[in-house]
Amino acid sequence: GDGKLGLLIAEVLIRQNLQEKITLMGRHVEKAALLGESAATFLHAPQTADELPDDVKGNFDVVVDAAGTVEGLKMAAAMTVPMGTIVLKSTCAAKATIDTSGFVVQELTIVGSRCGPFPEAIQLLTEGNFDPSKYITAVYTLDQVEEAMEVAGSRGALKVQLAIAESELPAATGQRR
Repeated sequence: GDGKLGLLIAEVLIRQNLQEKITLMGRHVEKAALLGESAATFLHAPQTADELPDDVKGNFDVVVDAAGTVEGLKMAAAMTVPMGTIVLKSTCAAKATIDTSGFVVQELTIVGSRCGPFPEAIQLLTEGNFDPSKYITAVYTLDQVEEAMEVAGSRGALKVQLAIAESELPAATGQRR
């Protein structure tokens, strides 16, 4: 997915010296553009796994599912090669029934991944080759917390920052980037 989590996962994967560039599947090409055209291929996500294009089905050794939905898991399974791996990076809050026969027949490995290694994440941020500020939609002071929460819950918002220190404030506090 091309939501907050999916984009950050893509940022990490792009920096892993993979032989091929990653493919990001989502519904918002403008969000995928934050990764850079040379870093990732964007595929528009259909509503269901049955609607996946034939050239995408069974085409990926590893699929990271950040959608957090049953349909996202079904789509990940449909995209994974037999004996491939699905990494679940998001939890599905809804209780659901899912047919597991395809996972068994295709001999898919499902790996749950809640958090990553923090030392490597901190190193990525301190090395300077990843600027997370492009994912900040707006910055607010603590006394603007209600407005910040409203913007954070609005459609299209990525991250909203609450500035504690004066140095964290951009010139136009409360402005969308």
